[in-house]
Amino acid sequence: MLRKQVKELGAKEAAAKKAGEAALREKETEVEKLNIEVTSLRKEGHALELVGTELKARTEERDRLAEEVKGLKNEVETKGYDFRKLKEERDAMMTTYEQRLKKTTEELNMEKREALKMREVMSRSTPGGGSANGSSNSKLARRKEDRLAEDNRMMREELQRKTDVIKKLELMIPAKKELR
Repeated sequence: MLRKQVKELGAKEAAAKKAGEAALREKETEVEKLNIEVTSLRKEGHALELVGTELKARTEERDRLAEEVKGLKNEVETKGYDFRKLKEERDAMMTTYEQRLKKTTEELNMEKREALKMREVMSRSTPGGGSANGSSNSKLARRKEDRLAEDNRMMREELQRKTDVIKKLELMIPAKKELR
């Protein structure tokens, strides 16, 4: 019986050993599978870290570009404002110069009319070469001639001044081609 018990015990032990070895192999297989999963998860984790790093870099780049766009928009607005102001100033200046040109042209035309009138008066007042009423020796005729000569001289001086003013004004007025 002891032998039988030892045999049974040996058989049980062998069966337990086989069962333990089978369980061990099963556990080893399971460990290998888990190691493969761990390796796979580590690779996925590393890939996720890379994706996270790339995402962070792109987010920073997007933020930087957004700031740059904001700055450029501000610059465009500023330049637009400056452009509008410059255009307004240019328009105001052009209006002023057009008014000055119109005024100067009017002055020039007025000076020309006055000079023309003075020439007419001078041509009428210049003695015709004969004596006044046949009495050139009389004091009255001499005074009249002196007065006419003095008026003639003053009118010539005034005409010369007006002519000089006209010439100056003509030089100040730009040619029509320059205005366009």
